[in-house]
Amino acid sequence: MISKLKKKIAIYEEASISVTFEENPFAVCIITPLMKRANESPSSANLVFVDSTSTCDGENHTITFFLTLCHAGAVPIGIVITKGQTEQAYISGFTLLKGLLALEFKAWNS
Repeated sequence: MISKLKKKIAIYEEASISVTFEENPFAVCIITPLMKRANESPSSANLVFVDSTSTCDGENHTITFFLTLCHAGAVPIGIVITKGQTEQAYISGFTLLKGLLALEFKAWNS
């Protein structure tokens, strides 16, 4: 799975999708163009909802959605996929999201 992810990152980047990952503990962070746009909203700096769905496949991956408010309702600002729901897995995934958002914020302000 890691080798496939490494191969596809360039394809995702061509579509303006930001993806980063860590192998141990396994975590993937994804920010799509829609999410990038939602992150530019002032409300995303003030309020974020976090919701996880666990045991999504045979390998016990967890998908965590980060959402913020807008005039249309809740919109996603990032997705993190981790192996399980351990504290270390969440720390890894949240740290990846924080780093990716910092890079995006730099790009928006340059």
